[in-house]
Amino acid sequence: MSGDEPSFALDYSKMMTNDTGYIISGNDLEYLLAQLTSPLIWFAFKSFYMGGGIEKEFKVNNLMNLPVPLPGEKIELTNCEENYIRDLM
Repeated sequence: MSGDEPSFALDYSKMMTNDTGYIISGNDLEYLLAQLTSPLIWFAFKSFYMGGGIEKEFKVNNLMNLPVPLPGEKIELTNCEENYIRDLM
């Protein structure tokens, strides 16, 4: 996957994907989808977890290191962090 915006989907119809798509299974998938498409998580992913030699390239193994909060947890940012993110977006 590559690009400037998140490209994740939740499939209830049991479709298949080709060799450029990936499947995530598990619990709380609706929550995970909401997190992966949120502006804050997408910013973190683009800024620190994309790349594999090709600009805007998504490396699946990097997704495992993305700090997505567990359901019920909240990400607390300092004013400095919020301003930094706002300036970069």
